[in-house]
Amino acid sequence: MVDRTGKKVELAARPALTGFFLHQFYIITPDFPNQINIQGLPAGTEQFTIGGYNRGGELFGRPFGIGNRLITEIGYEGGIENTDTPYLTGEKQVTDRTTITPPSGVSDAEFINNLGNAARTTLSQPYASGGSTFSFGGANSNNIVVSLAQRTGVVSQVTSFNPKNFNFSPGNQGYWIQSARQSIQARLNYISAQLEAIRQLLLTLR
Repeated sequence: MVDRTGKKVELAARPALTGFFLHQFYIITPDFPNQINIQGLPAGTEQFTIGGYNRGGELFGRPFGIGNRLITEIGYEGGIENTDTPYLTGEKQVTDRTTITPPSGVSDAEFINNLGNAARTTLSQPYASGGSTFSFGGANSNNIVVSLAQRTGVVSQVTSFNPKNFNFSPGNQGYWIQSARQSIQARLNYISAQLEAIRQLLLTLR
C-alpha cells in the first residue's frame, strides 16, 4: 500500500497550434487498477487519459472528425485512442507535467473514480479555440480540465500549474462558476494573449 512514485493523477501539457498554445489533459496511473470503477472504462485498466476534445460528429458510434463540439473523453491503449494516448505509450513526450494529490479525506482510488465519473457526466459544449469561455459561446480543452478539477476539489492545484516553455496558456478557468466580470476579464485576457502570440510570430518571421 505504498506509492513509491507519487504519480497517480498527473496534469500534463503538450503543444497545440504551432506551439503558441497548449493542450492540458490528465494522465491517470492507479496503483490498484481493480479499485477503479468508471463507466465505460474496462476493469483493471492500468493507465488512461481524461481530456477535452473537439469533435465533429460520430462514425460507428465513436467520436470522429473536427467540428464545433467539445466533448470530455477517457482514452486508453487498445480502446478509445485519441491525440493523447501516444503519451501513455511513450511514443510522444509531454512538455511538462505535475502531480495532482487527492483532497483531504479522499483516498487515491476515490479521487480517481470521482474524476472519471465527473468526466462521464460532463455535457458536450460548443467548441471555441484559443481559450474562449462558455459565457461567450464556447470552451476549449483547458476549460474542461479546470472544470473537472472544480468538481473534484483540486482546482487550486490545477490552476496553479504553470507549464514551462509555452507562450500562452489559454482556458485556465472553468465554465460553470464564472461571474460575468470574470468572463469579460477572461475574454480580454484571451484577446490580449492572441495579439501577443501574433506579435511573437511576426518577430520570428523577420
